[in-house]
Amino acid sequence: MKSPEYLTRVEGIDRIRTAYIMWQELPLARISEEYSSLAREASWVFYPNWDNIDLANSRGADVSFDGVNLDGRKDEYVCSYVPVFISQRVPPAERPDMRETLRACGLPGFDAFEFMCRTHAVCGNNDLYVSRTPDKIIDVTKYPIPYDIPDWDTSREGWLY
Repeated sequence: MKSPEYLTRVEGIDRIRTAYIMWQELPLARISEEYSSLAREASWVFYPNWDNIDLANSRGADVSFDGVNLDGRKDEYVCSYVPVFISQRVPPAERPDMRETLRACGLPGFDAFEFMCRTHAVCGNNDLYVSRTPDKIIDVTKYPIPYDIPDWDTSREGWLY
C-alpha cells in the first residue's frame, strides 16, 4: 500500500490558493490548497525549500510538517487528506465558540486555508507559522498575534485561478 504522500492530486483542479510556511524570516515551503469544483474535493500540496530547511535546521530549528513524510527530499508532497500540520493549526469544527472565533477572523464560515493565513497558524508544537507573503515576518513569541484580515473577498479573489 502506498503511503498518503504519494497519492495523486484531486482530478479537475480549477482553483489553487498558496501561502508560505515560515520559520523566523525563512520561507521553508509553499503550501497550496488545490480544489476541484467538480469533485468538491481538495488536495494539500507542500513544496519544500530545501536550502532554507537545511539553513533553519543548522540554526537549531526542528523543521517538520506534521503528517507529511519529508523523506526523499522531493520537490512536492501531495496530500489528499488534511495533514496534521493543518489540523493542529485550525480549531475543531465542534469547538463551542467556533462562530465567534470565525467572526473575530472576519470569516463568514469555516475555511482552514484562510484561517491559517489570518491567524498565521501559530501552534505550540513549534515556531513555524503561515504567511501569505514570505516578506511578512511574524514574531511567534508575541501573543496574541494580530489577525491578518485582508480587505478583499477571499472566497472569490483568494484563489489564483
